[in-house]
Amino acid sequence: MHWIKNLRNILFSFFCGLITLELGAFLFSKNELLIFNSAPSLYSGQKDTTSSWRSENSNWGAWHLPDGKGKAISGCFNVDYISNEVGARDDSFNTISIDPSNNIILLGDSFAEGVGVPIEQTSHSILEKELDKNFLNFGSSYNFGPLQYKIIYRDLASKFVHNKVVIFFLPANDFTDNDYDYWNQIGVNTLGVEKGKERHRPYYKRDQFLGSYFYPENTSNAVNIFEARGKEGKIKDFIGSYFWTTNILKTIRSLYYSQNISWDDETLDYSGYFEATTFQQRNVMSSIKEIILLAEDKEVVVVSIPTAPDYWKFLSDNRNPKDMYWHQTLTELEKKEANFRFIDLIYEPVDNYKELFHSCDGHWSEFGNKWVAEALKSKI
Repeated sequence: MHWIKNLRNILFSFFCGLITLELGAFLFSKNELLIFNSAPSLYSGQKDTTSSWRSENSNWGAWHLPDGKGKAISGCFNVDYISNEVGARDDSFNTISIDPSNNIILLGDSFAEGVGVPIEQTSHSILEKELDKNFLNFGSSYNFGPLQYKIIYRDLASKFVHNKVVIFFLPANDFTDNDYDYWNQIGVNTLGVEKGKERHRPYYKRDQFLGSYFYPENTSNAVNIFEARGKEGKIKDFIGSYFWTTNILKTIRSLYYSQNISWDDETLDYSGYFEATTFQQRNVMSSIKEIILLAEDKEVVVVSIPTAPDYWKFLSDNRNPKDMYWHQTLTELEKKEANFRFIDLIYEPVDNYKELFHSCDGHWSEFGNKWVAEALKSKI
């Protein structure tokens, strides 16, 4: 029976270790010493349900469930998300004006979607009121890049009457979002899906004509991201709902993937404005050019959005965006195309750029959304 005693000792040590880890996670979280410090839903009574609201089975990949709802909870915001009949985070499109001059299509990623703020505080909602125009918001989070902007515009957004397209272009991740080698290298091309599957999203092909793309084989086509994660994902969801230890696990994962690391130490962070590869820049520019072609005679406006690391390298390291291929391409397009405009927000004056972003997250804060709307209202 000696082995039973050893097993008992091992199990006792294991559970003591788990209790110690949970207690440590609780203390670290309460003192906000981790990247993620949120209380589990068991204690807070609030549960983040965005994974049940987001889908990734459309031609363009990331999107939202039609007529869906989700709640986003972070260290500095608690926001409800609602999508309309086509899955856009916007009011219903069934009653939009039949006059094209009243409607503007908005393409982009999480900055267009409006992560972390109520819909009435998003830049697109503020611009609607300021300009008395209807912005149809086709922005989406969950690694949504220019290749996907092109596909969603071609397959969905272009079906609605409009006379202008505004693209919120985010160099911070728009250059990497559709680069398969980038995602494969850091091991997250399988992020959020069950074992043996890959995410259902388009990627640029290498060594073929510019802008060509493919979908990985054996992709997950679940209706929403929560279901796509399978049993392993649901176990993680259980841990996240009941244990403080999830904050340690999420912090370790965030550090490993070098995403959402430190919004204060932007000197160490990647800057898409200045560090994108030639392959990435050329393909992204090809997608923007294709959107211009798809828009035909409609005006297309690209708004380039700097993040904190971009500001740091621009203001403190004296890096010049105009030296970059992507910036030169957009500048030349503005000269050649009568219906194209390029606006770079990095040149717009701001007293303290850190105020533009959430304290716990790199997206625009309420102030940031107001600032952007104010900067753009006279330009678009």
